Amino acid sequence: LLITGIDNAAHIGGLLTGAITGIALLPGASNNRAAFKYRRHLAAAVYVIAVLVLTVSIPPPSYLWQEELQAREEIRQFLGDDQRLAGRWQQILEAGKTGDASFDEIAGQIEKEITREYRESFDQLASIHLDPAAPSTPALNALRRYTQLRGDAAQSLAEALRKKDPVAIRKALELARRAPDAARDAPPAKPSAAPAR
Repeated sequence: LLITGIDNAAHIGGLLTGAITGIALLPGASNNRAAFKYRRHLAAAVYVIAVLVLTVSIPPPSYLWQEELQAREEIRQFLGDDQRLAGRWQQILEAGKTGDASFDEIAGQIEKEITREYRESFDQLASIHLDPAAPSTPALNALRRYTQLRGDAAQSLAEALRKKDPVAIRKALELARRAPDAARDAPPAKPSAAPAR
């Protein structure tokens, strides 16, 4: 009774339904068989009526469970892809620090391997049509914003590298670093909105 999140009405309903069902199914061991038979039929009738009333009054679902499961799978898949992308982004930057690649080569790799993948991830996440009442909607909205921000940061970084602009490079890297927090704090993104290219 004291645990939050538990619907006590369901427990009370289960207790009453169990009692009514018990009366309806109880073998006839009473001295007054006519009264017992009457109570048994009455209990069975109450049980059937209660089931019918509850069945008719079930509210329509606020979201489709199948869509929620699909959204969860897409989110799980994206999180794995994002870890791989973050690792690859770090490798590209490390190669630039060691001088193994030119600024233009690093910019091209970032556009080809990072920016494009985040754009594709955004498009894939934006194509998921999930009811606002579904549990995964806030996470899905945050990931849409996150992929857009990371894609924008990667594109800005590539452009800054081509211009060899250290201030713009730092700003792009900072935008990429702040993307998770900015995605959580921003208003929900519209799924139909295409990211800036």
